[in-house]
Amino acid sequence: MNTSRRNARGELSLQTILEQTVSLVSSYGYDGTTIARISKSTGRPASSIYWYFDTKDDLVAAALESTYSRRPGDLPRWPEYTPDLPLEAQLYRALGHEFTPAETEAPVRLGIMVALEGIAANSPAQKPFQERRRLTSLHVQTWWIAATVDRVGLDRGDVAEWMTLLTLAFLDGHYISDVTADAMPSYDRGGQMVASALTSVFEYLASRPAPLPPARVTISSPVIKPPSIEDGAGDPLLATTRSLVAERGYEGATLSRICARSGVQRSSIYWRYKGKDELIHAAVTSEFLDLGATSKLPPPDGAAWLNMIAANLQESVEVAWKSPDTVRAGLLLKLQRRDPSPLGSQAIQQGVAQEAAALEQWITSAVELEGQHVDVNEIGWILNILREGLFLGVAFGYEYPARALSGQILAMVQGIVAASQQATGSRG
Repeated sequence: MNTSRRNARGELSLQTILEQTVSLVSSYGYDGTTIARISKSTGRPASSIYWYFDTKDDLVAAALESTYSRRPGDLPRWPEYTPDLPLEAQLYRALGHEFTPAETEAPVRLGIMVALEGIAANSPAQKPFQERRRLTSLHVQTWWIAATVDRVGLDRGDVAEWMTLLTLAFLDGHYISDVTADAMPSYDRGGQMVASALTSVFEYLASRPAPLPPARVTISSPVIKPPSIEDGAGDPLLATTRSLVAERGYEGATLSRICARSGVQRSSIYWRYKGKDELIHAAVTSEFLDLGATSKLPPPDGAAWLNMIAANLQESVEVAWKSPDTVRAGLLLKLQRRDPSPLGSQAIQQGVAQEAAALEQWITSAVELEGQHVDVNEIGWILNILREGLFLGVAFGYEYPARALSGQILAMVQGIVAASQQATGSRG
């Protein structure tokens, strides 16, 4: 940004440009936020915008940076690990305040949305979010390394690595899903449930005699290629549409680009669909919702219900890994804040809510069979944010080895249910 070209009047103009750019990125994504659109929204000519910024990327980066209340170096660190205190109590102290909707989360949510767009992979627009994510990861990892060295030993780096990834998955799932207070438990219970889940999986990892293989980052940025039936992508038109939404967001997945990449004539698309909105809905919605479908769960079977829930979650992550375009496209539509919302965005929001309700109903049936007393809403909430957090990890290129993830998911589910039983009993 050209900081030398600023005065009192210019500051007001600059602030308007930054605010309108943030609003446009939230509605149209990175690719759909053009200088022409910013110029129209601000009522200022493009030359006025270029007076401050050399490129659109510089402008978007500055706009996103302006939304954060703290600079990267001022981010709060986790409390220092204390060997003499219980692990769960320390985790709650570190995480409790994170699991409640707050205005400070909106920039993180917007940063995630930009990070998901494949076309923005190497753009400076990624820097505000990526730098904060890097520092947050470093703070979390430093804490888990200290805990692992103290409680397990120097030779178990796999424990600290997995605990860092799972902690970030819970945080990511919260940022994606918990937009309003109605979507989650109370301030106290949300953080406590996550602390219980992480403590349980830490104890599981620490008890293993041998290290687990790490999750691998297999791609540094989304790899976009034209899909085909031979690749197992199904209908080439729908697969191409998903690929373009994952690459460029809803706005950037234009009919012209879809036709050019798929080789399908525009008239043929209109023969099947009313327009782009209906096509994207058909390409993304059901595929994305099927990733975590509770309908895949068989009826509850006594004490085995914990294993069934864990297996369902693991299967969701494995299927998601095979369908990265579906994951990115679905999350982009879910995160988009456009008025009116595209058909696909509305359907995904409604579908996710229906899946959450179905999961809670399934858990209710399971605990009634066992005569257990738990808070079904709490359990459903934490399982859903974990699922979406792991989905985001897949979208960012993480491959979670099935053998390594299986036991960890079961340990977390067991810890979550045990904590809910204890809390419900104490409240009763």
